[in-house]
Amino acid sequence: FFSRFERGRPYVRLKMAMTMDARTAPASPGQLWISGEAARADVQTLRARSSAVLTGSGTVRTDDPGLDVRLNYGPWVRQPLRVVLDTTLSCAASAKVFKDQHSLIFAADDAPGVATGHAKIERVARAPGGLDLDAVLRKLTQMEINELLLECGPTLAGAFVARQLVDEWVLYVAPKFLGDDAAPLLRAKFGAASPAAYEFRDIRRIGDDVRLTLNLKKA
Repeated sequence: FFSRFERGRPYVRLKMAMTMDARTAPASPGQLWISGEAARADVQTLRARSSAVLTGSGTVRTDDPGLDVRLNYGPWVRQPLRVVLDTTLSCAASAKVFKDQHSLIFAADDAPGVATGHAKIERVARAPGGLDLDAVLRKLTQMEINELLLECGPTLAGAFVARQLVDEWVLYVAPKFLGDDAAPLLRAKFGAASPAAYEFRDIRRIGDDVRLTLNLKKA
């Protein structure tokens, strides 16, 4: 982990859940759990070991996640910093992720300066499709965030993967199907660059689901 931190950015772990047909959310409105209770409990351990948990504004508006650790450790449990990429500061101040001062928003440097709940706002440059992800990771490194968990939708996940910024991928596969009109696992444009390649590190059963753990393949 620390070799990447010393080179200028945190170790980035991407957590996602998909069905057998590689879909992550139904086409119809409303929230639907993809993975089962055992897999969702397993995610809590990923949050607990992370310095920060990052998501996008689309996930905040659609799912209103809390992104906190809900393990029964007692009152001393350490909560990760909750980070939202919100280019135009469009999220509501009442969102659960902004419930206290342990939250941070990254917005474009030209976005209107409107405070959102208790969250602190950091400004970074725009990039095609959103924010400069390298700049976001540099800012988090300056804040001594050395292990970052991504819990986000297919567009933001695809952007991190396309830039080869994901060191580890934890993918929960549920024995379900949602159909071809449902949200895909990733929305990514790789262009002329070679897509990131991963290698399996671990495969195991978690309740009714299967958890795949993959690491970025070294060149």
